[in-house]
Amino acid sequence: MSRMMDIYKQLGKAGENGLSAGDIGEQLDIDRSTASRYLNDLVKANKAVKISGKPVKYAFKVSVPNQSAGTDVIGAGDSLQPILQTGMAAFLYPSRPLPILLTGETGTGKSYLAETLSEMAIEKSKDKKEAPFIAFNCADYAQNVELLVGQIFGIKEGAFTGAARDKKGLVEQANGGVLFLDEIHRLPPSGQEMLFYLMDKGVYRRLGEATQERTANIALIGATTEDSQDYLLSTLWRRFSVKLNIPPLRERTIAEREALVEYFLAEEAAKMNTSLAIEDNCHDAFLTYNCPGNIGQLKSDIQIVCARAYLRYINGEDEKVVIKMEDFPGEGTPSAKGELQAVQMIEAKKSGGKAAFSFPNIYQRLDRSDENENEDSQTVVLNYIRDLTDKYQQPGGPQQGWQKLIGDDLLSALKKAANQLKDNPSVTIHENQLYVIGLHLQNYRNHLKGMWPKPRYR
Repeated sequence: MSRMMDIYKQLGKAGENGLSAGDIGEQLDIDRSTASRYLNDLVKANKAVKISGKPVKYAFKVSVPNQSAGTDVIGAGDSLQPILQTGMAAFLYPSRPLPILLTGETGTGKSYLAETLSEMAIEKSKDKKEAPFIAFNCADYAQNVELLVGQIFGIKEGAFTGAARDKKGLVEQANGGVLFLDEIHRLPPSGQEMLFYLMDKGVYRRLGEATQERTANIALIGATTEDSQDYLLSTLWRRFSVKLNIPPLRERTIAEREALVEYFLAEEAAKMNTSLAIEDNCHDAFLTYNCPGNIGQLKSDIQIVCARAYLRYINGEDEKVVIKMEDFPGEGTPSAKGELQAVQMIEAKKSGGKAAFSFPNIYQRLDRSDENENEDSQTVVLNYIRDLTDKYQQPGGPQQGWQKLIGDDLLSALKKAANQLKDNPSVTIHENQLYVIGLHLQNYRNHLKGMWPKPRYR
């Protein structure tokens, strides 16, 4: 759950008396300044009100009819508001939620939207009780259809070779909450029929059960990048009462893209634990360049430019981390690279000295490896790659010029690690991710050797 949603929930619990930024900071173990920033964002979003006094307090604002949903969703402007409102209406439908099918290109944020809708539904519900949110990517088991169906519906002992005991499925785990099935088109016809029966009757059987019927009350969200009518059974496709197409980044407004850019920059600033700045022309380039991989590629590109700027800073070339036009990975920049540009400062969001974001942080992991003699650099690399691919699996083109920054032996070791991980069908390693990891590790090696070579950019 996002930090803003955490604070929003705390205000809801406090009632009309409200809470100060200091109160929020103590309850959630975050800096007072960070709490104040989010509280003011909630006020701007018409989700909270200020109560004058010393200290200033903030109170939960009771929603009024027809109030736009989703104003606290990152990058949710005009293009997403109708989608969020329709999704919320489906979740809050009387008696039971309506099934939702999300479609859209890779990287448009279907998984994020599914989880966000779940959080918003909890906030809108009368009792506000926590409900499970279970996410599953059907592609992870697409090569073994029995295991794929068994993961979702459960397995009866002896259902197939290797099924040594009964196993609960995701449907049972999600009972009373939300089940999100990404790449749902990977389900075999038999699994689609079982899913249709669950959606239609609210009952299901574990794989291998012949007579025993089980019940489950879940809100189902499916997602696919494919033309759903070509890959889903017509009965299942029709059973999805609400079909929402998530627009690609090129169809989103500049204001929405700017909100995403600012958020991703703040994430990187938090990981570095230092101030981060970006030249105006580079900032503008991120708002206008062609980004076929959508939000996923935008995030990856921002991570790359931040890593380049961090390398210059740690090598003593810049007094602070400054993202420059020369770092920009795209084409068609809006102004000349040599032109003097203004610099925007990005605040690092912190939570009690720790980053307020859960994305893997190689900066801190490498520093901590000095303290743990049992964890060598190779272990750090392997664990980081696994965590990175768990958190983010998006396409991206290789950054060939980066090979000049990384030692041949280190680059070879990274590629070997990636090849070893290819045996795991749920893990996909892209070259741009290898180069980002290698960049940080090369810098760490330089630090250990007391060497500070000048970077060789293209």
